[in-house]
Amino acid sequence: MMRLADDKQADLLLPYLEGEHAAYWASAQDREGCTMLMRAAANGTRRVAKACLRAGANPDSQDARGRSVVHVLAVARPFPKQMELLEYVVSRGASTELQDLEGLSPLMLAAREGRADSCEALLRSLAKGRVVDARRRSALHLACENSKTSAVRVLIRDDPKV
Repeated sequence: MMRLADDKQADLLLPYLEGEHAAYWASAQDREGCTMLMRAAANGTRRVAKACLRAGANPDSQDARGRSVVHVLAVARPFPKQMELLEYVVSRGASTELQDLEGLSPLMLAAREGRADSCEALLRSLAKGRVVDARRRSALHLACENSKTSAVRVLIRDDPKV
């Protein structure tokens, strides 16, 4: 079933997410702890991701690396309307502040990877740019460390006092 979310075969998967056992399928996890919602988000299958949320998937579920669907969307391979899906997931209750096992919030991860579009979407969703990891590094520190100038610009524009 999980592979259907990867293969963008939403038409085959949607009946399971709308049927009697929708909550089970929406919350199912693979061996790495990824939920159907995370896999759909990572692969750009927005219809499946939204169906998972409607079926009751917990948007703050974390995989074996401590990453949530917001982490996944922040650094997923770009796809059409990705930032809209990220903002939608947050509007459905997903936290922008969860930290993974490395201590990285979704904003910190996006900054480290130079994903300015994700940084902007997360900041619009009220992510806090001053969250720090165990080594006291913020999103801005991570963007600078990794020479991600577009992310640096977004983060400074959001909080010029840094």
